[in-house]
Amino acid sequence: MDAPDALPPPADPVDAAAYWFARDHGGLMTAGERLRFEAWLHADPAHAQAYREMQETWGIARATPDHALRFLLRPPQAPRPARRRLAWALGAAACAAVVACVIVPGAAPVLFEDRYATARGELRTVLLPDQSRITLNTATQARVRYTATERHVVMDTGEIMFEVAPDAAKPFIVETQAGSVRVTGTRFDVRFEDGVLAVAVESGSVELRTGPWWNRQRAALVRGQGLRVSGRDEPLHVDAMDVSSLTAWRQGKAVFTDTPLEAVAREMNRYREHPIRVAGALRGLRIAGVFDVADTSAFLRVLPTLAPLRVVPQADGSVDLVAR
Repeated sequence: MDAPDALPPPADPVDAAAYWFARDHGGLMTAGERLRFEAWLHADPAHAQAYREMQETWGIARATPDHALRFLLRPPQAPRPARRRLAWALGAAACAAVVACVIVPGAAPVLFEDRYATARGELRTVLLPDQSRITLNTATQARVRYTATERHVVMDTGEIMFEVAPDAAKPFIVETQAGSVRVTGTRFDVRFEDGVLAVAVESGSVELRTGPWWNRQRAALVRGQGLRVSGRDEPLHVDAMDVSSLTAWRQGKAVFTDTPLEAVAREMNRYREHPIRVAGALRGLRIAGVFDVADTSAFLRVLPTLAPLRVVPQADGSVDLVAR
């Protein structure tokens, strides 16, 4: 018979594996739950793989006493639903904190690990050990780690075009503070700046995930689609995207079509040491054109021919765009 306060396991295989593992190793799994666990384990190969990975990860924490897990995962005593959900959320957070403390060294063998960065205005292409290719745009910082079970990239800031070599046994995961992208083989662009995550798919498909397991959101994207998300609780909306224009930076270009001048200047500023500022009256002025991101001075020279404005250089190297 199940415990009356036991919550149903999450739908996501990784989260469900953590749930079942914690119930089992915390001494909380009832006979009825064990039957449901065995059924879940054999229902999908992804379930078995996720549980194996959880066992491997926990290997480093064998010295952790069971009573620690029992304390963290004990069902709340108060039967009120609202408090029950909050208690489980806090318990999950606490459990994650314990795992983070004991698993920092990493139980799964790390096969490859490196850090990559670009300066402002620099582009860099890196061929990874599995023949996946990453192209870093300006001012980007990322960490890459390969294990026996996954290929993992943490993007701290910037933009990367990913060309992922297919490998169904080792998913390729891109993690940012606003969400993660999971694929097995495809080409897609990820941009993460100022807390805003933007994803665009050139070929294949990807899955975007945001939020904790008790409030997780997912969105599936295919070729020619993208989305932007600025917070883990923000609804996900998939839109059609001109991916070639969005990723023209790979050829050293920035493409604008009926784009407000303020947004144009903000994009070109990514490649400049000193900013371009736009006077308030000009910010909504629409601009179209293709410009060289490696030569932003050329952009400034041609701009007065496209719009009724003056370019006013400042002593510190910055530039003001003002109305004529």
